[in-house]
Amino acid sequence: MLETNIPTYFIIIMLIVFAFTGWIVGKQVGYDKGYDEAKNIIPEGYEKK
Repeated sequence: MLETNIPTYFIIIMLIVFAFTGWIVGKQVGYDKGYDEAKNIIPEGYEKK
């Protein structure tokens, strides 16, 4: 174990935040792309109930 002035839990939290942010951004981008493609396939008014 490396003993530095940076706490281990701080590094772990930063990794979790970075991974979570990347997951949210990737999910949002994928959702927007999928929605645009689905809108071309699904007839108008079908997605709204």
